[in-house]
Amino acid sequence: MGKSSVGSNSKNWNLIRDPELRRKKRVAGYKAYAVEDKVKGTLRKSFKWVKDTYTHVVYAWKS
Repeated sequence: MGKSSVGSNSKNWNLIRDPELRRKKRVAGYKAYAVEDKVKGTLRKSFKWVKDTYTHVVYAWKS
């Protein structure tokens, strides 16, 4: 049992050192940040639209 756990640790260490795997993980992180920025931008635009529409309706109604 102890022997297999040592072998799996060695295998995991080799995966961490693999440059291609590290590049893939880095690229996946960049893509995640890109999606997050798009979602935040969409929410900001939506909030601004709601706020502007509300302001326009309220001030148009008061006049």
